[in-house]
Amino acid sequence: MLTADAINALLRAGESETLELKERFGADVIETAVAFANTHGGTILIGVRADAGLRIFFRQTREGRQTADQVTPQVTELLHALVGESTRDSLMGQLGLKDREHFRTGYLAPAMGAGLVEMTLSDKPTSRLQKYRLTVAGRQMQAVLLTERSAQGAKGDRTP
Repeated sequence: MLTADAINALLRAGESETLELKERFGADVIETAVAFANTHGGTILIGVRADAGLRIFFRQTREGRQTADQVTPQVTELLHALVGESTRDSLMGQLGLKDREHFRTGYLAPAMGAGLVEMTLSDKPTSRLQKYRLTVAGRQMQAVLLTERSAQGAKGDRTP
């Protein structure tokens, strides 16, 4: 099984002679598998769009099973913005967003669904005092993102 780092490296590299990204399983996946089998082999990642900018990470469920989650560019932005505990309005301001529904469906719900962000008042989801914070998995993912951002910045700073 591929690790999260290996999958993310493949996603960053993009499609090639030996990598195909498919949104869903279908006849084209079988066709690609046969083509790979008749040449030098390759990797097919199913459930990923070539242009989605997704990241994959693995986490443990409460039952001890390992699960893979996709992190969209919007969730990545949210992870960069969330430090400590923040209100919805504060986060929206940091992200330059004005539409609450877009923020909820495009940023907050996917981050919470992936177990990266949690409510501070989980028993009162509609409270005016509600704030959001990173979970342990969210802090780990944030650290990975910051490390990658630093590495990319260091590469960009080099002059030939």
